[in-house]
Amino acid sequence: MKRLLCIAALIIAGVGCQNADTTKQSVAIEPSIRVAVFHGNGGSSGCIIDAVESLKIDPDMTVSTITADDILNGKLDQLDALIIPGGSGSRQYADLGELGVEQINRFVKEQGKGIVGLCAGSYFLTSTPDYVCMGYADFQATDIAHDERGNGTIAFELKKAGRAFFPELKDRPVAYIHYYEGPVLIPVDPDNVHAEVIGTMVSDVHLKNDAPAGMTPGKPFFLRGTAGNGRYFMAIGHPENTPGMRWILPRMVRWTLKQEPISYSARVVRPDIYSGEILFDAERRKQQADMFDRLIYGTPAEKVKAIETLVNIKSFSFRDYLPGMLRDGSPDVRLAAARAALELERTERIPDLETIIRLEPDVKVKAQLQQSLNGLKQILGK
Repeated sequence: MKRLLCIAALIIAGVGCQNADTTKQSVAIEPSIRVAVFHGNGGSSGCIIDAVESLKIDPDMTVSTITADDILNGKLDQLDALIIPGGSGSRQYADLGELGVEQINRFVKEQGKGIVGLCAGSYFLTSTPDYVCMGYADFQATDIAHDERGNGTIAFELKKAGRAFFPELKDRPVAYIHYYEGPVLIPVDPDNVHAEVIGTMVSDVHLKNDAPAGMTPGKPFFLRGTAGNGRYFMAIGHPENTPGMRWILPRMVRWTLKQEPISYSARVVRPDIYSGEILFDAERRKQQADMFDRLIYGTPAEKVKAIETLVNIKSFSFRDYLPGMLRDGSPDVRLAAARAALELERTERIPDLETIIRLEPDVKVKAQLQQSLNGLKQILGK
């Protein structure tokens, strides 16, 4: 009888343990890093989307957007880090107003939270005289008269600290990221610099607006530092818009929060897709404009060719035309657009692809569209 009671007790204990394990496994772990992208007047809508989507690569981050009104209503208190996107730094500052700027200063300097500036957002964090800015980094913009100096896929090189921070790029003499008229920075006082420059520009960008040569090589491309109790990180280019390099933004956010970096999948870390710089000089800009015209007025075959060309030249603005191509009347164009969405990591197009797949009558086309959709979802770990 005692033996039977012991066996019964063991069975009950075993069931209890199994139930406990099952319960434990079913509890979802909530992302622990709360990040928002500033969605204000002066921020480029495309840059805002790019920043939001690239942050989603990190499984520990919850991502939202935040307006100036939200900031005045105390919603920064619900965040760990704030992203200032590309567009116009001065207009974003003007949208925040002095009261909004005070709240950001409290968020960073007093509460010890993180802030990241991208392109114009970096401008926003500088200490540039006669320019509305936060004054976090002891660097100022120079050659402001030629801010509109051009764009393209440009080369940059990492310093020792940069190679340690981006070990995925440590063996590369140079790497490549999209650049779109970012600020050219110099120290406010060369003998007393506190911000740390971990990467510098290699490409010489002087493609329009009579911008002089020799201004960009050697200038800061990635820099970081402290502001009061908080930290800031600045990227002069657009990693969030660069296929294969979008993981750089969440890595930067983690540094501002003193969080350990994590590794991202090989599907996300793809620096090998770039073999050189692509500068949009007058000839390249004309080529891009011609391709955009073909997307609107061309035959299906011309549209497919235009899509492939725009992907190959890493067109920054092609993102604005991609949704319409996914909804084109030609299945060949839709398939080309879906392949482009995957190659360019346009994860914001996932809902568009889901819709056209649902509506697609051709089984073979549907299957090919589904492959692109699955690839995009894998980027976000879905």
